[in-house]
Amino acid sequence: MPPKVIVWMLFEMSSPVHNLNHWAMLDYHQFNPVDTHVGRLMERFGLLEKGELNYQKIDKKLNDLYPDEPKKLDFALYRLGAEMEQNICGKEPKCNLCHETFPKIFEQCLYMLKKL
Repeated sequence: MPPKVIVWMLFEMSSPVHNLNHWAMLDYHQFNPVDTHVGRLMERFGLLEKGELNYQKIDKKLNDLYPDEPKKLDFALYRLGAEMEQNICGKEPKCNLCHETFPKIFEQCLYMLKKL
């Protein structure tokens, strides 16, 4: 898979939501940039089981959940987990910070329910 930034650029240049289509033959659904943050968060939020964390299943789930633009869901999950972004739900989750910053996400977090 190409790096996330390259995928995001290709996607933005062919986004049906933004009415851009620089490459009419490009199927933007084939460019979901899956990484460890996305897989970890999909498991924590109960979208996939730990044994299902592979590229194909993550990619399919992103397309199933947000068929118009699955990359936006990927990018949102990535930002919650990446060190250089929000870094709230990384390897060591910062649940208190999540509760303050994203209360709606915190209320639905299966990771927190399992801890209680």
